[in-house]
Amino acid sequence: MRASLTTVPAATFFAIVAGAALAAPQSLLVARTGEVALVCEDGACTAEVTTMCLEPENDHPWAGTPYSVVADGAHAAALRLVGVRPDGGEVSLPARTLKITAARADSAVRLGVEESVLEIHGVIRAAVKIARPAVLSPAEGLEPPGPDLAARARIGERILGKEGRDVAAARITQAAINGLPLSRGATETEYRSAWEGALAASQAGERPNDAMRARTRWAFEWCREPLGADEGGSADYRHCLGAAHYHLMGGVRRAFRASLAPAS
Repeated sequence: MRASLTTVPAATFFAIVAGAALAAPQSLLVARTGEVALVCEDGACTAEVTTMCLEPENDHPWAGTPYSVVADGAHAAALRLVGVRPDGGEVSLPARTLKITAARADSAVRLGVEESVLEIHGVIRAAVKIARPAVLSPAEGLEPPGPDLAARARIGERILGKEGRDVAAARITQAAINGLPLSRGATETEYRSAWEGALAASQAGERPNDAMRARTRWAFEWCREPLGADEGGSADYRHCLGAAHYHLMGGVRRAFRASLAPAS
């Protein structure tokens, strides 16, 4: 069972190859609000956020596919890049410096800014403030977003509310992923620390219920001993949690597809 789950994203990516090569990747909806701290490593400050697909008829995006916020008024200011100065003051950073790229098929995008931008503006850390679920479309797509994208976004927001248990568990799992090293495997101590930070942040923002705790615990236990890890050494917890995160968003994908099906 573990092997079948951890290969879900890989199977998805192989399906891309079989699809139409020139089709535009899917538009996405950011599935969270609030502030997302960016972690700086190797010259870039990044974090991933959970997303859901709005165009299942299109291809899944390759990792690294560039995205931009759809400027339709309500969503145009949904994402704001901010920096914190040494004295604690906050400044807005240029929106154009925020890069948004696909991270894991349709279930996550990476938000990032070059560390040099922080230095230029005299800030010591950066974050992205998400005012509402933002609509994202491929920045270099071969086809424009469909005319019904705004309506689909409203449907998506309703489904995110209905599937709150799994969405909340996915957000916590994604926060744990963000707490792991990006360029190397994590130790078990780092894995546990990432989960403790993610759970503490979630409890400050929303009251967890038993169902959400159970789903979150499932993700933690599933990846506590990922395949191939040497005892006492580092392990690819990030990849394992990515597969668990993709699985947690499965109900959201199914519910959205069902909402687009013609009434029988």
